[in-house]
Amino acid sequence: MQKVGTNIVLLLLLGAMIMGTACTNNSSYKTSIADAMSEAKCNATTATAESTTTVINKKEDVIGINNATTAPNNSNEIAIATEKATVEAPSPFEVFANEVATSISKRQTSFFNKHFYLSPILKQITSSVKAPEAYETAFKAGVKDAINAGEEIVNSLKKEGTYTLLHLTESADEKAAIALFRLLAEDGINYHELQLAYNKKGDVYIQDFLIFQGGLAFSETLKKLYISSLQGEEVSFTDANGIDALLLKNMKVINEINELASMGGFKDAWDLVNNLPAGLRADKMVQIMKLDIGFQLGTATYNEAIADFKAYFPNDPIIDFMQFDYAFANKDKEGILSKVDQLDASIGGDVYLKVIKAKIYITFNKLYAAEMLLETAHKSEPNNEQILRDYTDFMIEQARYEEAVDLLVKLGDAPLKWYAKGRKYRNFKASTAYEKWQEKATTPTPVPTEEQIVKRQPAPFKSVHP
Repeated sequence: MQKVGTNIVLLLLLGAMIMGTACTNNSSYKTSIADAMSEAKCNATTATAESTTTVINKKEDVIGINNATTAPNNSNEIAIATEKATVEAPSPFEVFANEVATSISKRQTSFFNKHFYLSPILKQITSSVKAPEAYETAFKAGVKDAINAGEEIVNSLKKEGTYTLLHLTESADEKAAIALFRLLAEDGINYHELQLAYNKKGDVYIQDFLIFQGGLAFSETLKKLYISSLQGEEVSFTDANGIDALLLKNMKVINEINELASMGGFKDAWDLVNNLPAGLRADKMVQIMKLDIGFQLGTATYNEAIADFKAYFPNDPIIDFMQFDYAFANKDKEGILSKVDQLDASIGGDVYLKVIKAKIYITFNKLYAAEMLLETAHKSEPNNEQILRDYTDFMIEQARYEEAVDLLVKLGDAPLKWYAKGRKYRNFKASTAYEKWQEKATTPTPVPTEEQIVKRQPAPFKSVHP
């Protein structure tokens, strides 16, 4: 039996998978199976806590119809009653998802951790992959000690990142839901998909979650790590011919693929991937490995890897996110523009992607299009500090200082320090608009005199009735 403690160390890599913000460097290949599955290094995103914009799919409300017989006689009262009746109260899933966004944005981990049930995931994994009892027990204990999902997500936000609920889609029977969140930090963007359900008491909990950057659900990543550490053990599977069994049987080959890629042997790694059993090539982890290797070998192999992934997972938005990420890694501006639209469509829309497009357009001097996109993004999320800063940057670069100040006013006192310390906009700081704004922002409000206070008192109340 292998030393359990050594294998449990692999689980620490899950923290990177949880934190993973969008990276612009997929070109550095992972050196181990855990790295390949976790894919996390990177970036974060700067913005402020913002109000969430939610798209919810549910059944139509029919309260107004059901209560029609008890409506008041007055026609105005009927209209008011009908309007109130048709305003649907938020579902428990919607309330829960908004609380997740709020608590994470406030850097509070307890709500997420309290409602993320790790034990059922571990039970499901160890039920489908039967290992020696002592190993299984140690594995469960090690995972519970090593994993703090809420803390890792909060850490990935750094100081000014945001966690925003974008969309919530409920199942037809209203017993489950998928909540999509945007993680925006200093240098990148990422998406988290939370699978929500009801427990036996009827309370909402987090059943599982998917980090777009890693490409695999948490439960699937954890299972891969468990299987990868079982080489040489007596193991049985509920499906003896399934992907899990094939993965363990071919683990040495998969490890060699990773080692070859880390040495720059991408062509041989590519050949080995394509020689894996057909059943194993249908595994999502293997397809992600193939994408990474194909990217290194050039356009033809990369396109082949994309086609293979889409054949196995035709409606998975992960491929659009990864293509978007690879375009950044390749500094392919035209590619970014096309991939960002694909990603936007596949995830159901994200206004911040308009900001990314605007930045690309600015490099091509397409300033009207850039301004239109920035304005749209700002109107959609007026409290998003990162969008405000990007929009302000644009105005400053165009020497539209009055408009820049109007935007900076919305940021409060913080930007005074931010621009003074972090930006070298000499012309802007020398402008009249900036000087007046700074002077106004730093001038204390005068204390009113007693005479002024008296003058401000409202006139005595006079009844209009006799």
